[in-house]
Amino acid sequence: MKLSLSARQFMVSGGFEMSLPDFIAFAREVGYDGVEIRRGHLDETSSPEAVSAARQALQRHGVRCGFLSAPGVNSDETFEQACRTIDVAAAINALYVRLTPSTEETIPWIRRLADYAAKRGIKTGAQLHNNTLLDTTERCATYLPRIGHPNFGLAFEPSHLILAGQQQHGETEIQRLAPYIIAVSVQNHKPMPDDAQGPEIISIGGKKFALCLPGDPAGVDFASVFRGLKRIAFDGYITVMPAAYPGMDSRELARRWQQFLNRHLA
Repeated sequence: MKLSLSARQFMVSGGFEMSLPDFIAFAREVGYDGVEIRRGHLDETSSPEAVSAARQALQRHGVRCGFLSAPGVNSDETFEQACRTIDVAAAINALYVRLTPSTEETIPWIRRLADYAAKRGIKTGAQLHNNTLLDTTERCATYLPRIGHPNFGLAFEPSHLILAGQQQHGETEIQRLAPYIIAVSVQNHKPMPDDAQGPEIISIGGKKFALCLPGDPAGVDFASVFRGLKRIAFDGYITVMPAAYPGMDSRELARRWQQFLNRHLA
């Protein structure tokens, strides 16, 4: 297993705290082997020069792009945009492109994109995520076989199972979804009382949750998650992708996640 860092926590109004080359250099300096390149840093609208600069920065620092995210697809126009994202991913040697099966109507588009990506040596997948078809273990087990494409898999994300109200979000869920898991994304949330307030509080589905730091005992049970990953012999990238934590410098947050997760890799 290898660790990858998302630029999500470095997002600010209108862009990012760091340029893409600086972000890649920072990730390598802190000890990450890969990065998630966010839309806005690099996507289907990026110039050939920007794509070339990204490829050179990745090669220079010995960092792999774990994934890029394509726009949502529901028309010929958005399909072409997603295809261009896949072309960018191939140009920088990314591992996969994240797609979003938001409704059952998007499934045929997802399958077409998976075909297109396969011809370019790029995997496709979706993150276990709220407000998509893949937001609980049960719905993943229902819809992943319906998508049923050999070039489409799942980025398992335990925190979103907590947001979905599931008690189990670790070893048992990983075992059930093992045939589909091609990547893992991590952040941390914990349930909170309905009257909870503060900058770390978010509301999902009428329930309140708090952003929390890695290792918080009320959040993700990472010991269980890593038991599950080791049990299925997962050997891919684990991408750290929390939102910025109130009152903490995002560089420190990235270091804290790397140190915490690195202890679980042994």
